[in-house]
Amino acid sequence: MLPSELGAAGSAKAVREFTKWVAEYRAGAEILHGYGTDELTSLPALPLAAWRTQLAALDTVAQSTHRQGFAALGMAERQGLIRQALEGRRVTAMPGVSAAPHIAVALLSHFYDSADATDLCYGVQIGAKQCRPLVHNSRQPLPLARGGRA
Repeated sequence: MLPSELGAAGSAKAVREFTKWVAEYRAGAEILHGYGTDELTSLPALPLAAWRTQLAALDTVAQSTHRQGFAALGMAERQGLIRQALEGRRVTAMPGVSAAPHIAVALLSHFYDSADATDLCYGVQIGAKQCRPLVHNSRQPLPLARGGRA
């Protein structure tokens, strides 16, 4: 489900970062309120039980159709099983991670909110959401190396 331009290493990095984000996520934590409002809001719970069930279902289908676990399958086979799992789910816009109807969509949503996704989209090293000195603001971002990686 992740962009093929990431390659195996980039996809593995995206999965590691998503896994770390999930492990550090704290439901109920207060989030910053919007400008001009005093309404305080908090993070919703993640649908972890549903995501675990979805991962188990992907593995079960992989075992029954390919005689090996989901993680051992090639990219094309994994994508096929994910497409099958998403059939009938109407995803018309990229939801926030916590509102994703399937763990594959949650992973994709998490990736597209990353600095790596912004860089990949524009083909240059923007480094969104990263601090950098003001003196560097007038410089044009450097192009990404071939293969979509800096």
